[in-house]
Amino acid sequence: MRDEIPLELAFANALRNRESCRWPSGGNQRRLEPAYKPILRPRFSLKPGAKVFTIGSCFARHIEEHLAQSGFDVPMLSLAVPPEEYRPAVSIADKFTPLSALQEIERTLSMVQSPERTDQIIEDVLFPIPDGKFIDLELREYVPVARERAYERRRDIFKIFTHAFDADCVIITLGLVECWMDHKTGRAIQETPHALALRRAKDRFALRILDITEVLQATDRMIRLLLSHGRPDVKILMTVSPVPLEATFSAMDVVIANAYSKSVLRVAAQMLYDRFEQVDYFPSYEMVTMSRGPDVWEPDLVHVDRRFVGKVVDVLVQNYVRSAPVVPDTHEVLPLKTRFDARPPCGWLATVNELADHCDTDGASRTSSLLLYEDDIELGPAHELHERIIKLGGGAYSFWKGTLYFSTSDGSDPNANGRNYTVRRTVAG
Repeated sequence: MRDEIPLELAFANALRNRESCRWPSGGNQRRLEPAYKPILRPRFSLKPGAKVFTIGSCFARHIEEHLAQSGFDVPMLSLAVPPEEYRPAVSIADKFTPLSALQEIERTLSMVQSPERTDQIIEDVLFPIPDGKFIDLELREYVPVARERAYERRRDIFKIFTHAFDADCVIITLGLVECWMDHKTGRAIQETPHALALRRAKDRFALRILDITEVLQATDRMIRLLLSHGRPDVKILMTVSPVPLEATFSAMDVVIANAYSKSVLRVAAQMLYDRFEQVDYFPSYEMVTMSRGPDVWEPDLVHVDRRFVGKVVDVLVQNYVRSAPVVPDTHEVLPLKTRFDARPPCGWLATVNELADHCDTDGASRTSSLLLYEDDIELGPAHELHERIIKLGGGAYSFWKGTLYFSTSDGSDPNANGRNYTVRRTVAG
């Protein structure tokens, strides 16, 4: 259960979020037209050119293209397969359900830790068909290939997925809850077993509609594997794909089935945000589904217009990427030469009595012009409530009556992470 929010803090939240606490339907707040413009408070920031590993549904593929155009290193885009196997190539590795995404991460980690088991791990995902070829049950379209090609392709995918453990940021896009299971192996397969050879094995496959517990368990384990075996400062960004179900096997109207699916995934994403300080949620689902403009969807009303995906990624970049700014001559740089005192779980304090005249006070709570930098990157948001800084972190800070309340960009200890923390203030000229 999430913690209760005390009355005073709840009202303070509404006051501080006065631009976004009411439904944006009138006056100057028409933030849904033509494209929904979310007001975000990111938990972390990314450096330009950071390595971003993406895993999830087809919407993740569109995000990859625009991330690469924005200068990010996107390993998944290096995946290549012949057009007769799948086009575009990278989409062959889509992971629509949380179970299928988890399986790929677990498989990759097993290959890294036990390379001698690689052949057996690959063999376990192959389904033999009568003409001597094999279907990979965890890739899209189930195109049969020779055994040698199946092994070669799997090793290529393995090499790319190892970047999930050395990426600066992993973006997990949750897609669907209608999950086809293989009773023989106990694992999820990639999509509907439409291939004739699979339909003939009718007792082997069945549909499972994942509930919130199953989605949480799978995604929680995937996040824990990434945190425990990946970079110590890895950031994880959760999204939910706005692309709806094209068809359902649940016996419900497809629109109703889709509403259930996206609701479960969205709730899971929020719960994981609450559970892990290293996880943030980016509202790509809300940006697409709540926008009121005419250029959101392609004519099939299933896939998102690529130009609109670009707008979504632009919002991501604007909020999460902080370029090192040029410091004007009118700014003075003041190193913080002090030991920082911890205020768990995420906060730190520093005494800045010499800057007390430039800090916020009771009568002027958002007037301080002091800026806090971590190396050459400006932290933020500034003027944050102290309770939120201490509880949520993410780089938020406040200069208050001669004391700096702050958090680091990634939750690390500022006394030991090797970074320089400086204050920059305007000098009268």
